Amino acid sequence: MEWQQLHIRGLVAKFRFGDIVGRSAMIEETIREARKYAHSGAAVLITGESGTGKELFAQSIYNESNRREGPFVAVNCAALPENLLESELFGYEDGAFTGARKGGRQGLFPLAHGGTIFLDEVGELSSGLQARLLRVLQEKEIMPVGGHRIIPVDVRVISATNQNLTRAVQEGRFRKDLYFRLNVLNLQVPPLRDRLEDIPGLFIYFLERLAGPGAAEKLNINNKLPESLKKYMWPGNVRELEGFVERYVALSEENIHTHPTFHRLLNKLTAGEEKIPPPDNDHQLTIELGDMLYMERQILTQASRIIRGGKSEMARVLGISRTTLWKKLKELNIDISSGEHTG
Repeated sequence: MEWQQLHIRGLVAKFRFGDIVGRSAMIEETIREARKYAHSGAAVLITGESGTGKELFAQSIYNESNRREGPFVAVNCAALPENLLESELFGYEDGAFTGARKGGRQGLFPLAHGGTIFLDEVGELSSGLQARLLRVLQEKEIMPVGGHRIIPVDVRVISATNQNLTRAVQEGRFRKDLYFRLNVLNLQVPPLRDRLEDIPGLFIYFLERLAGPGAAEKLNINNKLPESLKKYMWPGNVRELEGFVERYVALSEENIHTHPTFHRLLNKLTAGEEKIPPPDNDHQLTIELGDMLYMERQILTQASRIIRGGKSEMARVLGISRTTLWKKLKELNIDISSGEHTG
C-alpha cells in the first residue's frame, strides 16, 4: 500500500549516474564524488544553481545506495505554504484541522521509512519547520499534526538548495545546528558555463529525446552547430539548454536546412544575455586592469579575504569548480589561509 501511494504521488527515482550526460573533467569529478556518497548512510547537501540537475544527482545517489530497495520520496520545500508542507511531511490525524481528510493521512517521512527522502529547496523552510526537521534528524521520530503518537522513522536525508546556506546561517535565516546536520556530505553541482565542453553532447541528447533517434541527421545538424552554443553562458544551466532545444525542435521541419532557425534562436538568447544578472552579486571585487594572470591573482586574493566557508564556498561564489580553484591557487602560488600569494 505504501509503495502504491508513492507511485500515485509520482515519487519514483528513475535516474541513475549513467543518465548524466557529460564527459568534462568537472562533471566526471562530481559523479565520482557522488558515487562515494551513495555508499554512505550520511546526510547529503547538494548545492548548485537552478537548472544544474541537483535532483538528477539525488536520484542517482539513491539508486546506487544500499537503500535502493526502499522508498524514494521527493518534496519541493518551496512549493507549499508552511501549514500544508508540515502536514505533507509529517502527516496528520483525523480532525487535525478544518478540511482534514477523514482518518488522517500518512506523511512523507513515514512513507520514506527504510529509504531516502529528498528535500529540494531546503533553504526555503520556515523557522518552525526547520525546528521540526532538526528533531527528526536528531531523534529519528516524528509526530503527525494534531496527533500524540510518536512514529519512529529510519530515513536517509538528501537535501538540495540553490541558496548560500552559510550566509543564511550567518544572517539568522537558517538554523546553524540544522545546517550541520544536513551538510555532513556536500556535493557541489557545477553550472553549465563551467563545463562548456558538455554542451554539444547535451544538445544532441535533448534533440534525440525530443525529436527521436536520428533527429540530428534529419535536421541537417553538423558538428559546428552545437559547438556554437558555447558562446552563450547559459545562466539557466541545463534546464535552459533543454528549453532552447524544445523551441528549436518546435520550429524546425524534417529534411529542411534549419540552421537559420537555430542561429535566430541563439542570437535572441545572446542579445538578452547582458540583461540577466549574474548568479551572485553579494560579493563585490575591485580589480585593476592588467594581464590575465595579474587580474586572476587580484580576484583570488580578494575573494579569499571576503568569502567565508572555505574553498567550496569560494568556488561557488566565483562560479568555478573546486578543482579549477585549486589549480589556480597552485598556479599563482596563493595561500588561501592568509589570502596572500607567496611568490
